[in-house]
Amino acid sequence: GLAIVARLATLMEAPVYVRSRVGHGTVFSFEVPTDKAVRALEMGIVPGAAGDSRGTALPLFEMGTSGGARTLGLETGRIAPGLWADLVALDLGDLSLWPAAAVGGDDLLNAIVYSMVAQSAVRHSWVGGRPLVADGRLANMSLDDVRDVVRDVIS
Repeated sequence: GLAIVARLATLMEAPVYVRSRVGHGTVFSFEVPTDKAVRALEMGIVPGAAGDSRGTALPLFEMGTSGGARTLGLETGRIAPGLWADLVALDLGDLSLWPAAAVGGDDLLNAIVYSMVAQSAVRHSWVGGRPLVADGRLANMSLDDVRDVVRDVIS
């Protein structure tokens, strides 16, 4: 959401654009200056962040997880009865996570943030405690349903 876009746009010194449509939602975006930022991201280095890529993965991961939820005013940071749970189970044998999965720690987090191929690495996902992905496939909607939602959002 906005927290993620705003932070990345700030790091890349790019303006944030907002497009909203009543009943469909809001899209926040920014343009990436390809001459500098894309090359830096490909190398795992975000402009303005720590000099080595190990320092950049954790803040980006947090922005995409608990930071986004906090921006929406949701209580995060623990799994407990009565709280919504968003969980993802990854296949650590997926090629996009190797060899980092064998090493673990910062190397694995870097692979998740910068190079993981979600289509093959995400095995299961639950949003609000409900299954979204099961055995690598959408659990509650077809690919055509997803395309329809995306078309509605971008039109």
